[in-house]
Amino acid sequence: MPVGSESTEKALGLDKQAIRDVQARLLVIGYDPNGVDGVVGKGTRSAIRSWQAAVSAAATGYLNEFQLIALKEQSQDALDEWLRSDDNANLYKPPPPPPVLALGPRNMSGNWRYTTNCGSGSRLGRMKITGTLAMRHAGGRNYTGTLSNSQGLRGRVNATLRGRSVSAVTNFGLLIGKVSLKARVDDYKLVLRGRDSNGCSFYASK
Repeated sequence: MPVGSESTEKALGLDKQAIRDVQARLLVIGYDPNGVDGVVGKGTRSAIRSWQAAVSAAATGYLNEFQLIALKEQSQDALDEWLRSDDNANLYKPPPPPPVLALGPRNMSGNWRYTTNCGSGSRLGRMKITGTLAMRHAGGRNYTGTLSNSQGLRGRVNATLRGRSVSAVTNFGLLIGKVSLKARVDDYKLVLRGRDSNGCSFYASK
C-alpha cells in the first residue's frame, strides 16, 4: 500500500466534515481517535497509525488517497449502523449553531440578576456578592440604571454597549466611590461576563 505522508494528506483537502468522517470511520472499526470533532490531534494520528499497521501499511499517521478509499470501503457498513443513533448522527454532522443574538435597547434594557465573585487577591478579599441591575436605554449606545447588592449598597450605573462589549461605571457615592466593569455579552444568550476594577469576576443574566 502506498505510503501516506503530510503532503499526500494535504492533497486530499480534508475539511472539518471530512475529518469527522475519517474519525467516525476509525472509531466504528475499533480505532478510537479520541473524539469525532473535525480536529486532527494526537488521538486521530494514533488511530490512523494503528489502522495503517493493521492493514500492513507504513504507520505514518497520515493518509493518502488510496488509503482513504480503503478505509471507507472497510468501514461503510459499520458507519451506517453507527449513524442510526441520533446522538452519533449529530456528532458526525453537528446541526448549525443558532443565529448570533442581536443586541439593542429591547433586550439590554430591563432587570438583570448578577453575581460578583472576589478572590483572595482582589481588593475586597474573598467574598461573593449578588444583586440586581435595572437598566434602561439612554440613547445611542448608552444605558443608565441602578444597582442593588447583597451588602445593602445601591449605586448609579452608566454603561456603553459597543458590539458585544460593555463598559460600565457604578457610582456608589462618597463612601465607596466608583467601580468600573469591562464585560462581554454571550453570542447566543443574554449572559454578561467580565471583571471589575476590584479584580472580581462578574456574571449577569436576565
